[in-house]
Amino acid sequence: ALALGEAVRVLGNLVRNTVSHEIGHSLGLANIEGEFHNIGDNPGWIMDAGSFRPFEERAEIDGQGPAVFSPNNRSYLERILPVE
Repeated sequence: ALALGEAVRVLGNLVRNTVSHEIGHSLGLANIEGEFHNIGDNPGWIMDAGSFRPFEERAEIDGQGPAVFSPNNRSYLERILPVE
C-alpha cells in the first residue's frame, strides 16, 4: 500500500510539473531574447530546459522539490494574470 501511494504521488508530480511547464510556454514564460527556457540550471525552477530537469527533480523525490516558478517568471505571471 505504501509503494502504491508513493507511485501515485510521483506520477502526480511528473504530470503536474510537465503541465505547468507547458502552460508556462503558452503564456509566454521564459521567452527571453529568443530563449524558450530559463538560462542555466536552477534547481526546482519549472521553466528550466529539460536537460536541467532530471527525473528526480520532476518527480520531486530524493529530497527534491517542490517545483516553483523563478522570481522573474512569477513576476511576469502576476502582471498578466492579476488577482483582482
